[in-house]
Formats: sequence, C-alpha cells, structure tokens
Amino acid sequence: MGYISHIACGILILGAAAASPEDFSPSDVATMILHGKQAEARSALRTMGNSGDASRDMLLFFRGLLATNGDTARILYEDLVRLYPQSKYADDALFRLGQYRYARGLYQSAIQDFSRIESDFRNSPLIKSSRYWIGLCRQAMGAPGSETEYDPGRGSEAEDALLSEIINVVENDQEGANHANAPPPADPGSAAPPPVHFAIQVGAFSGQNRALMQKSFFEKNGYVVHLRNKMSDGQQLYVVWVGNLATRSEADALKAEISRKFDIRGFVVTE
Repeated sequence: MGYISHIACGILILGAAAASPEDFSPSDVATMILHGKQAEARSALRTMGNSGDASRDMLLFFRGLLATNGDTARILYEDLVRLYPQSKYADDALFRLGQYRYARGLYQSAIQDFSRIESDFRNSPLIKSSRYWIGLCRQAMGAPGSETEYDPGRGSEAEDALLSEIINVVENDQEGANHANAPPPADPGSAAPPPVHFAIQVGAFSGQNRALMQKSFFEKNGYVVHLRNKMSDGQQLYVVWVGNLATRSEADALKAEISRKFDIRGFVVTE
C-alpha cells in the first residue's frame, strides 16, 4: 500500500541496485520512473510482461504511471481497482484517480475515490492525504475551510506518494529525509517569478492550497507549471498557468492538448 512511497524510501536510504535485462523487478521500474527514465521503464515492463513474471495488477499500475494521456491512465487505474481490489497498488491507484477527477472538477467522484482508501485500506500511508483532498473537494463544492482537516504544510509521508515530490527528493539527494519537519509551501508571490511568454491558464483559486494541488497534478503529468498572484474585483486569486511557449501557435496546440487529455477548458495568457 502506498507502493511508490515505500519504494522511494528504499531508493533514498539503500540506493538502487542495477538489474540485468532478464531480471527486472517492480522496484527497478519504480527507480527508473523516479529518475525520469520513462523509456527504460517501458522497456522493462515489456520484458517483464513477455516473460510472464509480472503480475497483472503491477503491470496496470506502472502502465498508468507511464501513460502520456490522462484518460489512458484513468482507465488503467480503474481496471486495477476493479479487477484487483486488494492489490498492494490499489490504494495508490485510487489516490491518483481522485487527483485526476479533482483536476477535472468531478469533486463528488473524487471524494468517493479518496474515501475508499480509508475504508478499504486501513493501514495505507495515503489516508491523511486522502482526508485533505476530500476537504479540498468539499470546499470546491461550497464548504469553505473544510480543507483544514489536514495541513499538508506540516508534512506527512503520505505526501511522498505524489510522484513529483518524490522526484524532487531524489534529485536533491535528501537521503532518508524526514518530511514531517518540512516547512509549508512558499507563498507563490514571495519572490519575482520568471517571465512567461505564452501559457495556458487552467485554474484561478481564492485559496492557495487548491492552486498548489492543481499545480502538483499537472507537474505529475509532466508539464511545466507556474503560479501567479492576481487581483480581481479587490480579491486575490492564485492562478495556475501551464507551459511556457515561445509562440501563440504553440500555446494554442497546448491548449488543445490539455482539453483533449483532461477535459479542462483553459485559455491562452501572456505577460
């Protein structure tokens, strides 16, 4: 349960051992993904699948992690939790399904995914994070302040299940770091941000936490994301921009891609 978090801790503390092409394991594939070696990870999965040594639930989970299309990942994760509800990968799959549906504005469906983690996997390290995301969903549905059920700024090993955060830990070589003492996320307006030529605005939120969660979602899916502070009718908004493109035509193409993959209707911005 919380498989990627578990593997990441092993990588950080023990280091990753090299595997021969004939002897790949799930931890080898996780190591490749955490180090950004998606092509190698896909090759290893094919080798494991062809050899018959890999379990079906493991293949579904890692194919979901490696999917370049959000809807494809959703289908793979849904198949995993439907066919293998007691799999050690199932709580991770549910967590990612909940994030996907939150980003699309499907808050009630996201709550169902996050709630299943606590009801079906009582020892999952993702329970606290799931409660927090449930709070975000409820706030988005009109219950302000409910996200304070859990404060991610105080850290939790459950947050390590967010692949983008694990990658940052590996790249910064924080071996064995205890994230329980990590400081809260920095205020996006506390330093001058780098200039953006063209980007796609995918969200604008009155609460910083919701903006940070949408930022994490798009980063997990491989996009460059920027946060901006804007004022609208005297109210401060935290705005989420995806991409940094040189031309308007490239921005239009990214807008279409985001719409196709995630059914999010963004619009082109520049500064």
